[in-house]
Amino acid sequence: MLLHVTENSPEPMRSQIARQLRTRILDGDLQARSTLPDPRRLAREVQRRLLPPARVDGERFTVVSRSSPARVVAGDFHDVLPTADAAGVIVADVAGKGLAASLTMASVKAMAPFVAASRGVAETLRELNRRLAGEFGRAQFVALAFARITPSTGIVELANAGMPDPFIVGRGGAVRALEARGPRLPLGIRPDVPYVSVTTRLADGERLFLFSDGIPEAPLASGGSFGYDALAAALGRGAADGGGIEAWLDGVVDRVHDAVGPVLDDDWTAVAVELRRRGER
Repeated sequence: MLLHVTENSPEPMRSQIARQLRTRILDGDLQARSTLPDPRRLAREVQRRLLPPARVDGERFTVVSRSSPARVVAGDFHDVLPTADAAGVIVADVAGKGLAASLTMASVKAMAPFVAASRGVAETLRELNRRLAGEFGRAQFVALAFARITPSTGIVELANAGMPDPFIVGRGGAVRALEARGPRLPLGIRPDVPYVSVTTRLADGERLFLFSDGIPEAPLASGGSFGYDALAAALGRGAADGGGIEAWLDGVVDRVHDAVGPVLDDDWTAVAVELRRRGER
C-alpha cells in the first residue's frame, strides 16, 4: 500500500496516514473486509522513507531508525546531523505529551543542528542545556543522548543527558554498554550541568544501538519489565544470526514485541548505526 507521508508537514504523521486510509475507504479503493497493512511493517516503511541510509566521506555509513509502531506521539524523537566528515545522531525523550511536548521537541530540533555544528558533543549538550534552561518552564525537560561518529576512523564520541547507555554490538554477538560518566541530568532542569563525553572506536561491522527507555521498560504480561539484560541478549542473538542491519533491527523489535504483547504504555525509539569499510556491501 503506497502512502505519502511528509515529516515536515504541520499535519502529524498519524493524521496523514489516517486521512489517506479514510479517503481510500470513501473512494471505494478499500472495500469491506479488505486487509490493512501490518502496523509494524507500515511504521518501518514510513521510517525508511523519512531516514534513508547516509554516506559520509567515501565510507559506507548506514543509519537505520525505528519509532514505536504502537503510537506516534511527541514523547520520543531522533535526528541525524551530517557534517563534512562525520554525522551526529540524537535520540531524545521529551517530558510529557501533547502540545507542550510538541513545542519542546520543536525547540530542541531547531537548536540542535546549529549548536552541534561547531562544538564537541559534551560542549553541545552543555550549550543546548544552557539555552533550554532559560526557555523551559517548570516540569519541562528533555533526556537526550548525542553521538558523533567519524566513518574514516570509526571513532564514536558520546555525551548523555539522562538517556539509557547505548549498546555496541559486535559481529559475533558480543554486547557492551557505552557509558558517559559524570552528571546525567536531563536538559533544561539546571543551566550549569558539566556534561562530559566518552570516546570509543567501532571495529568493522560493529553496530551502535541508541534507544529510549520505553523499550527495556516495556511491561511483561507476567509482571515486571522486559529489562536491559534481555534487550542486550536480543541484540546479541540477532547479530550472531548474521544478516543486514535493517533485518537485524526488525528482528530485535519483533522479539521485544513478542515478549511484551500488543499493549504499550510508553513510546519506543531506536537508532542503529553500522560502519563498513570501502569495498564491503
